[in-house]
Amino acid sequence: MNILEFYVERAEDFIKLNPLDSAVAIADIEGKVLNYIRGKSFDLGIKVGETMSSKGAIGKCLITHQEEKMIIPKELYGTSIKVVAIPIKDSGEMVGVIATCTTLDAQETLTEVVEKLSQASEEFTTNSSEVAKTAKKLLVNIEELNLAIQGVGEEVNKTDNILSFIQNISKKSNLLGLNAAIEASKAGEAGKGFSVVAGEIRKMAENSGSYVGEIQNILRSISDKSVNMKKLIDETLMLGNTQEKATKEIEETVKEISDSTINLEKVSKIL
Repeated sequence: MNILEFYVERAEDFIKLNPLDSAVAIADIEGKVLNYIRGKSFDLGIKVGETMSSKGAIGKCLITHQEEKMIIPKELYGTSIKVVAIPIKDSGEMVGVIATCTTLDAQETLTEVVEKLSQASEEFTTNSSEVAKTAKKLLVNIEELNLAIQGVGEEVNKTDNILSFIQNISKKSNLLGLNAAIEASKAGEAGKGFSVVAGEIRKMAENSGSYVGEIQNILRSISDKSVNMKKLIDETLMLGNTQEKATKEIEETVKEISDSTINLEKVSKIL
């Protein structure tokens, strides 16, 4: 058995070596087909005994005595096919050609998946970047609001001293008015005018005390609400930090997917 007969006999083994759907054709040095095994999903219509065209990969290989490759468009056989023809040599002399014809369905599907993944990862990267920017800006705004509320609390605390001062003045004024009224009553008719003034002083002191109480209630309410608001803001800050961290992790994952997409693209080109 010569080398060419060996190739003809073992043609099916060459099919098994290729994990993708493929066909095999073997021709002698004259281009006459000695064996042809069709693919599972396609048939090139090659007949044993016919002579291959010089325009195909086998014909070109017979002319150049070198490996020849070509792509058969999908329109001819319903699927794109990659043909690789290599010389069969016996003792250094070319005696024929073997050609593997592999469907490119897997490559085209993989390429389509790669393109969709690439587009999706690009869009997701853009969106996640916008989310990250928004989250960062939100954190800055919340921190500024937090500082402002702290400032309100500090100002409310400052007013406590002022109100205490006013309240003390009110009490003293009330006491002063009371003493003045007593002295006016002692003076009798001569102290009537002074009694009116003393009454007004006591009235002003009572009103001041009442206003101070109302202001204290309002400020206490503001202080309580500020405390609650600060608590909510602190919780929001924690959520914002968590979101920012999660967004960064998502960006890293998308980058890994993007890198994998590049590798898949390389694989699809190899196929």
